[in-house]
Amino acid sequence: MSSIDKLLIRGIRSFDPQEQHVIHFYTPLTIIVGHNGSGKTTIIECLKYATTGDLPPNSKQGAFIHDPKVANETEVKAQVRLKFRNVNGKLMVCTRSMQLTQKAKQVQQKTLEAVLETKDPVTGERISLSTRCADLDAEMPIHLGVSKAILDNVIFCHQEESNWPLAEPSVLKKKFDDIFASTRYTKALDSIRSLKKEKAHELLVDQGYLKQKEDRKARADLLAQQRIATDARIAAHTAKLETLGAQLTEVTAQIAQLIDHVARGRALHNELAATTQAREQLLSFMNDLKRNMVEIQGNPSDEDLMAALAEYKARVQAQSRDRVQLVQAKELRGVELDGLKDRMQRKLLDKGRAESEVAQITALLAERDALVQALAEALALDPSRVPPANRFGELLHARVAQAQAALDRLRRDSAARQQLLDQQLKDAGNDLAVTQAKRTSMLDSIEANGAKHNQYQVQIAQMSREEVEIAKVTEMFEVTKMALADKQALLQRLTTEGKYARLKLDLEHMDVQSRSLQDELAQISRDSGVRVQLENRDRDLTKAKEKIAALADTLAVLRTDDAADLAKKLQDTETRLKMGTDERVKWEAIITERTRELSMYLDPTGASLDETVAAIEKDIENVQHEYKLQQSLKLIMDRFKIIAEQTHSCALCRRPLESDEDMKAVKESVDEIMVKVPEKLPALERQIAKLKHDLEFTQRARPILLQLEQAKKQLNDLPPLTQLEDDRTKFTDMLETARRDVQELAREIDGLQAALDVVRDMVRVHATADELDRECSAMRAELAYTPMRSMDEVQRAMRDLHAQREATTRDLDAEQMQRQQAQQEVAARQTQLAHLQRQLVDKQAMISKRDALREGCIELQAESDRLRAEVDQLVEVVRNAKQRVEDLYAQLATQKADDDAKIDAAVKQGSMLKSQSDRFADLAAKIDQIENRNPSQTIKMLEAELGNLQENMVSVEAEIATAEAQIQEIQRSLSEETNHERNINDNISFRQKQRELAALEAKTQELQTEIADHDQHSYSAQVARLRKQQNDLVTEQAKLQGECTQLEVNQRNIQSELEGEYKNANAEFQEMKYKVATTELAVSDLEKYAQALDKAIMQYHTVKMEEINKIIRELWVNTYQGNDIDTIEIRSDKESTRGNRQFSYRLVMIKGDRELEMRGRCSAGQKVLASLVIRLALAETFCLHCGILALDEPTTNLDQENIESLAESLTRVIKARRQQANFQLLVITHDEAFLEQLGRSGYADYYWRVFKDENQHSCIERLPISHG
Repeated sequence: MSSIDKLLIRGIRSFDPQEQHVIHFYTPLTIIVGHNGSGKTTIIECLKYATTGDLPPNSKQGAFIHDPKVANETEVKAQVRLKFRNVNGKLMVCTRSMQLTQKAKQVQQKTLEAVLETKDPVTGERISLSTRCADLDAEMPIHLGVSKAILDNVIFCHQEESNWPLAEPSVLKKKFDDIFASTRYTKALDSIRSLKKEKAHELLVDQGYLKQKEDRKARADLLAQQRIATDARIAAHTAKLETLGAQLTEVTAQIAQLIDHVARGRALHNELAATTQAREQLLSFMNDLKRNMVEIQGNPSDEDLMAALAEYKARVQAQSRDRVQLVQAKELRGVELDGLKDRMQRKLLDKGRAESEVAQITALLAERDALVQALAEALALDPSRVPPANRFGELLHARVAQAQAALDRLRRDSAARQQLLDQQLKDAGNDLAVTQAKRTSMLDSIEANGAKHNQYQVQIAQMSREEVEIAKVTEMFEVTKMALADKQALLQRLTTEGKYARLKLDLEHMDVQSRSLQDELAQISRDSGVRVQLENRDRDLTKAKEKIAALADTLAVLRTDDAADLAKKLQDTETRLKMGTDERVKWEAIITERTRELSMYLDPTGASLDETVAAIEKDIENVQHEYKLQQSLKLIMDRFKIIAEQTHSCALCRRPLESDEDMKAVKESVDEIMVKVPEKLPALERQIAKLKHDLEFTQRARPILLQLEQAKKQLNDLPPLTQLEDDRTKFTDMLETARRDVQELAREIDGLQAALDVVRDMVRVHATADELDRECSAMRAELAYTPMRSMDEVQRAMRDLHAQREATTRDLDAEQMQRQQAQQEVAARQTQLAHLQRQLVDKQAMISKRDALREGCIELQAESDRLRAEVDQLVEVVRNAKQRVEDLYAQLATQKADDDAKIDAAVKQGSMLKSQSDRFADLAAKIDQIENRNPSQTIKMLEAELGNLQENMVSVEAEIATAEAQIQEIQRSLSEETNHERNINDNISFRQKQRELAALEAKTQELQTEIADHDQHSYSAQVARLRKQQNDLVTEQAKLQGECTQLEVNQRNIQSELEGEYKNANAEFQEMKYKVATTELAVSDLEKYAQALDKAIMQYHTVKMEEINKIIRELWVNTYQGNDIDTIEIRSDKESTRGNRQFSYRLVMIKGDRELEMRGRCSAGQKVLASLVIRLALAETFCLHCGILALDEPTTNLDQENIESLAESLTRVIKARRQQANFQLLVITHDEAFLEQLGRSGYADYYWRVFKDENQHSCIERLPISHG
């Protein structure tokens, strides 16, 4: 259970930002007193800020932090630190820091990092949780065991908001909703209903999908049946095709045999037709010959015709040969004439080209002479010494070579000078860099030595102070040791005495007497009214019994009351059974949820939480050991290299390293190991961080484990349901029997409908009579205890008993406080003694290091002085080196500019000479080329050749004309001879065709005879019949093949659909069917969950409100001294919004049987008292794990009588809850009398006074109650 221990305040409101103010909180009562404006309320504000992170009302723009203008600072830092124990009793510290900066026109507030710290009880390691990695505002309520709404509105309620129970209905509703945390449950209810709605919609959609899946499944089944039928049809068609194939083969063979006979007949007919056609064509040809030829006279024989034909052919051949010779001679002369023309054309072109070269060489010579004259002037040559044009090129070549040599010489000289200056500049720069680096290193060493020297001085000064502290600590150690012995003796004495038990028994006996007197006094005040009510109830009861008797006489035989009683018992049994089942289901659900949450943190191997934590801690230890080993490895390897270099041996195996190769191998091995160290360290650091995060994550499972164990215990403690189930079965059987009896009796009084009305009246009157009987019995019981004493005597006895009880209570509290204080002081002295002993050992260890630090200071000072002297010397060296570098830079730039100018001039001169030389050489080459060809002589030779060619062309043209005349004469003679030869040939051909005609007529007669012998018609008829049969078979075969092909296509389509679109139709249908069924169950379960949660919310709210109103009634009756209000209550009215039942709240005051809404009808004092009573009741109800309650100025607007009554009520509250170890009541007041009244209760020995010092800073001091 949680409690608060200490609070540190710095820089909050009027508290000094430079000092820390600490206040301790006691158990069970802490009193804080101070005048108005001293800073009392700031303590409550700091507690609320530390636990919730919320700033007080109206504290914007940095009003919660000390004003920088008041502190004369531009920046003020504030801090609130709360030391407390969480619900597990673990000591924790919450630190929240802020900063307020004064800008030019406004102030800027900044919230710094907040930290929640604790210490590991096993390792002692400090564990911190900052706002960087967690929401501290959410963590604090968890550790305190209450919600943020309880912290805000009940425990640490601000004075300005303390009257919230009398606020507007909307504000009051929000407050109570937050306190009851109803918003979370209504959100959960809405979430369940929303999820149910989504699932219902999903169910409708899935049902539609299920219909589609069912249709697809039916289609798939149909396709499967079609596939089987198609397979059968394909098999039948295949068998039929095989039969048709055999028949078709047989018919085809028969047709082939008959076709040979038919083919022979057709061949004869075709041959006859061909012969007839040939005869007709031959007759036509002979008629054409006869029309065009001239029949030779004398009817010569064929031999004579052939001889004449041969003679004519010989003569024609001779003339053809002559003609060919003449044509060949003419063609040769034509070719010769063409050659002469080509030669003449070429000669004319050569003549034109030679004439052009003559003109070109004249122009080139003129250009060369002009160039020579220009170059001579440019080179400043003496006109008398200018060489001829054919030798002027040699002069130019010589001048170009001289210019190029001069340019190369300039470049070599420039490069050498610049290289020399560059080397000097580089050397000077290196010297300057070395000197500056040496100076910087010395300055760094001086600064490091100075820092180290200051650190040593601070440590020495601190150690000097520790000598004084050692004496003080030693003295305090002895004093504390003696005080511990005294306190232990006192505690032993108090423990052995029996005074505490005796006083406790006396007090319990007085409490019994006090309750008896209070009951007696209340009975006296109610006596008169009760007697009057009793007489009225007796009269009503008598009338009711008379009416019952009359009704019982009418239907005495009916036994419906038995059935009603049995039904009521059955209903009660079922209600208790349902409540037990619901309770068991609730704890089982909690166990399941906590087990699921715990599984997120535990190892999946099944290890327990402690085993998992131990394994992670072991891994962290191993990795940290490896990390330290890697860190020290570098130092070890460096030492190994030094030993190897000094001793020429291996530091591990002591093997001598005789050669340089061995030494190099050792160094390389060491370097190879050292290279891997920087790579391993970051990986090990990440591994350590991850393991620590895993450890922290696993530790979060401890609260869940505790909740799981508590839930299992609650489940085991629940009574078994077997007896209730047996009772339910028994009552069900009895009720069924009674109902059968009633039905039998109802049948016996058939037609008596009025009897049922009488029965109903009888039941109603019975209920009224029972109620009247109970009221009369209660009143008689009250009157039976009516005392014989008067009210004054009873009140006097109560006052005497109260005084006696207070005296006994003070003695008991004093005895308990003395024992408790003795125990606390013994524990405190033991802790203080151990702390002082540790301090003494630490301080003595620090003193032993002081001499070494002093020697170190002297050495550091000497080293720094030496380095400063060397630095002063290096300053002048650096200045000279810089000047040297600058001079060299300037010299290099000047030299480079001069050389570049000279080289540019030489380059331009050489380029000019080279281009002119190339131009002169080009002109000379062209002139030489043309002169070598001698174009003038060529022109003369070509003119002579052209004259000879012209004469030859005239002679050849004359010869060609003579040949053409001879050819034409021969052509005419050949034409005449050809006509005579053609006539002879026609006669010979006519005679030959006559003989061919006779042969054709003989062959025609022979073919007609053979055709008449061949029976062509019979064979053709048989072939036609077999052809028709073959066609029928082929048609049937094609039809079957087409059908078979279509069936195969259909089969492939069906198979494609079954393997494609309908592949998983059956599985999808089953899956959707299961999904729909599951969703239907989910919708049903969600509806049950929503109803159960709604009912649970209402039941929880009703029970809590009854508990709160009961506590409010007790506190109000014992506290309020007026007689105008009997009690106050919080009324919660049910509302229904969007299907959810919610509550609206109002505070009412009750007087007698009348109640009025308290808001707007009560005084300021009644308002304060009502708010206090409600807060006390809420704390009593909701603060089971957090016993803290802070009251800020509870006596505001109260009169003295109510102040005294309030003090007594608070004392009773403390007394009732003092057994609760973590109960802490914080009372802040300015009323000294109220302080004295609380002080007399004996529950506090000290109080805290808040005041302001001379700087108007708030201060806190502790004073004993006797000084108040």
